[in-house]
Amino acid sequence: MPSVIYLFPNPSLHVQDRARAGDHGLHRIAGVWTRIWLERISYRRMLRKELLPQPDSVLADAGLERSAVLLEVSKPFWRA
Repeated sequence: MPSVIYLFPNPSLHVQDRARAGDHGLHRIAGVWTRIWLERISYRRMLRKELLPQPDSVLADAGLERSAVLLEVSKPFWRA
């Protein structure tokens, strides 16, 4: 059974951002996490809207299984 791996943006901050985060508070780090969460929500919404209605043969053509797509769209946004 093939595995499906979905990649999300790396939440690591650049060195300059880490240095400035101390000066400007935690809102910079919170902004990074907020952006990552919004990207996850958008990505999972796209999966739910575009892939779930497709027949299994279309998912297989893309190298996906319905169970993997269902697992991914059922995750809350804070889970990678």
